[in-house]
Amino acid sequence: CDLDSVVSAISLAYYLAQISDKRLTFVPVLNTLRSEFPLRTECTFFLKERGIPEEYLVFRDEIDLHALYRAGLLSLSLVDHNVLPSGDAVLEEVVTEVIDHRPLEKRCNSMCSIITELVGSCTTLVTEKILKGAPQLLDTQLASLLHGTIVL
Repeated sequence: CDLDSVVSAISLAYYLAQISDKRLTFVPVLNTLRSEFPLRTECTFFLKERGIPEEYLVFRDEIDLHALYRAGLLSLSLVDHNVLPSGDAVLEEVVTEVIDHRPLEKRCNSMCSIITELVGSCTTLVTEKILKGAPQLLDTQLASLLHGTIVL
């Protein structure tokens, strides 16, 4: 869970929340444990500098994706990765979107939208999606998050 993954998840969730049915909730889940996040110093520094406290983040060990799946309340967008960990393979059928800057490792389900392009960062692809779909969302904070990640 590097800076590209973190900012891609936060930015995509924000974008989806702004353009989608307001009854839906979009939560960027960082695919790491909260206890390990302080070791990702580029992430902690970068987010702190941009006014996003760690307390606002949701980590993989804080949400039961399998329970949400069993309840029929889950759909997943994968950013900066295109394959779920083996322990989450059952969740593949609810992956609705993949955005990644690496080649696909395996095919997605038929309901999955795929954006893959060999570029420097996944954040570049998320930025393009926002610019095409709702460029008015690019306020100073979001633009700073995206730009800062791309240039690093």
